[in-house]
Amino acid sequence: MYQMKTIQTNFAVFMTLMLFVAASLSANATTTKERNAKEDRIKGLVIFSMIKYIQWPEASEELVIGVLSDDQNIIRLFNEIASERSNSNKKIVIKSFSTIREAAKHSDILFVPNENSAEFESHTNDVQKVLIITEKEGLCKLGSAINLITIDGKLRFEINRKAVEKSALKISSKLTEMGIEV
Repeated sequence: MYQMKTIQTNFAVFMTLMLFVAASLSANATTTKERNAKEDRIKGLVIFSMIKYIQWPEASEELVIGVLSDDQNIIRLFNEIASERSNSNKKIVIKSFSTIREAAKHSDILFVPNENSAEFESHTNDVQKVLIITEKEGLCKLGSAINLITIDGKLRFEINRKAVEKSALKISSKLTEMGIEV
C-alpha cells in the first residue's frame, strides 16, 4: 500500500513538472521576440555607456554610431537610447548601413549585429579609425575592438587592445578593467 502511494505521488510530481516545462516552453516561444528586444536594449545601453570611456582624436560636434543592419527595430532602439542619453558635448547620430565599407567611411562607432557578422569577417582589413563593436564569439580575435558576449547568462565584453590602437582611439583603463582582454 505504501509503495503504491509513493508511485502515485511520484507520478503526480512528474506530471506537475511536465506541465510546468510545457508551460515554460510555451511562454518562451511567445516571448522570444520580447526577450530579444530586451537583450538588444541592454546591449544598446552598454554601447552608449562605453562612449564616455573613449577619447576621440578629433573634436567634432556629432558622434555617428553606425549599425550594419537594416533592422528598423535596432535602429529605432538606438535612436531612442541616443535621445535619452544625449551628451552635452556631442550630438549622437544613428545611421544604418548595408556594407562595412560604407559604414567605415561614415561612422565613429560601428555596431555589427550577430546576423551581419559575415560581412565584418570578410572585410576586417577595410575598417580603420572606427571603433568596431560586435556580438559574435571569436570576432574580437579577428579585429573587433569590443565584442559583446554572454557568459553564464550575463552580458560581458571582450576588448582587443590592438584593434583599439588601430582605430586611433584611446580607451580609459576603467573600461579595460571591466572587460576581458583578448
